[in-house]
Amino acid sequence: MSLLIGIVAVAGCVVVPLPHARPPVVYGNAIAEEALRASVVPGQPREEIARRLGEPVYDFGAGRARLYPWTIDQGSMTGLGPGGAILGPVTWAQAQVFIVVFDDDGRSLKAGTAEVPLYRSVSGVLRSWMVSERLVGYIRPQPQADPSAIVVYRRSSAPCDPRNHANEPYSPFAPAITVDGQTMGDLRKGELLRLDVAPGTHIVAAEAVPAFRRFEYEGVLTMLGRDVPASLAVEVGPRQTVYAEIWLCVEMDTDRTKPRYRMHVESRDAEQARAELPRLTSAWP
Repeated sequence: MSLLIGIVAVAGCVVVPLPHARPPVVYGNAIAEEALRASVVPGQPREEIARRLGEPVYDFGAGRARLYPWTIDQGSMTGLGPGGAILGPVTWAQAQVFIVVFDDDGRSLKAGTAEVPLYRSVSGVLRSWMVSERLVGYIRPQPQADPSAIVVYRRSSAPCDPRNHANEPYSPFAPAITVDGQTMGDLRKGELLRLDVAPGTHIVAAEAVPAFRRFEYEGVLTMLGRDVPASLAVEVGPRQTVYAEIWLCVEMDTDRTKPRYRMHVESRDAEQARAELPRLTSAWP
């Protein structure tokens, strides 16, 4: 909200916040941290926690960390501009995640909550929280006997094609990466994500605006529609690593009346991917 107030203030406007007396939850289940901590005690098996809390939205490191996000509509604000023009209202929200970290035996180590502000990725928030909780030694995937992997990466610039009315957008969100329907991380520009998987066929998908990011509630000054996700089927052999690249463009709807985010995901051969990876940083771990 402070960013929005700053923008409006610079424009010479008077800002009027309109908060909710009881902010409604617009995604997930908001539970007090004390209640969450009471429901997850150290040493609990991963399966028992899943029975208590349900399946996680994010699963990092093949079960190393599981995250449950929720989003609260905090209210709105309006502005009185020069000449008496009324601007807004613009809404804003607060997104948080409940984090559970597990040891190598699949038993809970520590749990807590963290805010996921705009312009931050869930991967980055998880890493920072684990560092602050002195869990640096666990910022790694669970041990795998015969690891196969999918490496998904996002270059610093997107290969959008202007000939198809596609342009690279500015977005405050990190696209969510899912494998077989399970979200396993997210990617900002210039990042990669290594996902340990079992050999076989997998569906890799990318979504520009993660489901918990209710951008209609987060004061994002954009006329863009919600994104069109992209998916790709990949075949992974035993002890094999395959590669996929994602990128985000703004493209017109099929009726060319409204622009919207559109994700792209394509497979890359090992030689091409390895030429790009040294320029990138790991989102998590």
